[in-house]
Amino acid sequence: PDTNSLLVKGTVSQVDFIEKLVATLDIPKRHIELSLWIIDIDKTDLEQLGADWSGTIKIGSSLSASFNNSGSISTLDGTQFIATIQALAQKRRAAVVARP
Repeated sequence: PDTNSLLVKGTVSQVDFIEKLVATLDIPKRHIELSLWIIDIDKTDLEQLGADWSGTIKIGSSLSASFNNSGSISTLDGTQFIATIQALAQKRRAAVVARP
């Protein structure tokens, strides 16, 4: 598996079949890159950032989670949001716990 290779032994028709099968199955996987900050912040400071976590999503019959419906969790853009978090961290009102 680490070499992404196969050793195939068989008749010409069997090898042809395996070649076609591999060509069909060997497609690149999609990748998603996430940049996350895990932040410990007081709810009041979070609300002052304009964060809105309202809304819900239901998956299946037993799993649901709450999210906002606007597509954005803050009234600030990404750069402003991070700058504000860093300013709050300097004042010891927020702590960046991890950036995995």
